[in-house]
Amino acid sequence: MGRWRVGTLSMGITLMVLGVILLISLFGGFRIADQLLKAWPVLLILLGGEILYYLYRAKEEQPKIRYDIFSIFMIAVIFLTSTIFYGFASMGILGYLTTWVNSNDYSIALETMEKPINGNINKIIIQVPNWTTIELKGHSEQKITYRGSGDVFCTSLETAEEIMKQGDVIIEEIGNTLYVHFLSVDRRDDFKQGVTNLHYNLFLPVDVDVEIKGGNYYSKVAVDGEIVKGDWLIDGVSNIQVIGNAKSNFQLELAVDDMYNLKGNIDWEVEEQQDQGFIQYVVGGYQFGEAQHRLNIIGGTVEVINF
Repeated sequence: MGRWRVGTLSMGITLMVLGVILLISLFGGFRIADQLLKAWPVLLILLGGEILYYLYRAKEEQPKIRYDIFSIFMIAVIFLTSTIFYGFASMGILGYLTTWVNSNDYSIALETMEKPINGNINKIIIQVPNWTTIELKGHSEQKITYRGSGDVFCTSLETAEEIMKQGDVIIEEIGNTLYVHFLSVDRRDDFKQGVTNLHYNLFLPVDVDVEIKGGNYYSKVAVDGEIVKGDWLIDGVSNIQVIGNAKSNFQLELAVDDMYNLKGNIDWEVEEQQDQGFIQYVVGGYQFGEAQHRLNIIGGTVEVINF
C-alpha cells in the first residue's frame, strides 16, 4: 500500500467544492457562488487539518511529514483558474465572448416610410447622429419619404431586424418649422452586438430652407444639388458631399479648418483668416447655374463634384 502524502485529500475535497461552485454559477446562483468563493481560506484549514490528522495517525515518535507538492500546486492553480472564470461569468465577459463567436454580419433594409407635412412648412431642421450617413434627395410633393439600411453584427437575422427597427425617424412640426430626428440604435462595440454602418435615404420637399446639424463625429451628408432651392446651412457634420450638375441653381460658400479638407473637382480660391487666435480658411464661393439659392457649409471635410 502506497504511503499517504499531505495534500492529496485536500486536493480531492477542493475539486469537489469548486465543481459545486461552478455548477451553482452556471444555473445563475452567482450570489451563492460569490459567498462560497469568499471562503477560500478554508483551503488553508483543510491543509492544516490534514497535517494534524497525519501527525495523529503517525506511529513514529518523530514523524516526518511528506507533502504531495504536486497536489498542493494543483489546488492553487485550479482555485485561481476557477476564480478567474467565475469573475468573467459574473461580469458578463463570457456572455460577450459567446455572442462574438456566434455572431455574423447581416445587411438589413427597413421599409420605406412616408409622412405628409403641412403646406405651410418653410424650413426643415435635420439633426444628424454620429456614425450615420444621410443621403438627401428631393421631390415635388408635400411629404417626407425615408428608408434606412445598415450592417448589423449579431447572432441571428431576427435579432438584426429588431436592432434595426430601433432606428426610426421622428418628424415633428412646430409652427412653420419641421424637425427631423433619428433615434439611436445599439452600436457594435468590441464584442457587443449592434449596428456597424447606418445609412438613410431622405427625400425632402423642395422650395424650403434646410438646416442640417451634426455631432461632428463620423457623420456624413450627401446632397443632390438639384434639391437646393432655398437657403441651406450645413454645420457640424464631419463629411459633406455635394453633387451638382447643369440643373443646379445655387451659390456655394464654405468655411473649413484646413485646406486639405477640400475635395472634389472644383478649383477653390482660399483666404486664411484668424478669429480669436484660431485659423479658419474661408473659401471663395462657387456658382451653380444662376445661383438663385444658397448653400453654406461650415467645418468638416467637403467634397464638391460638378458634372
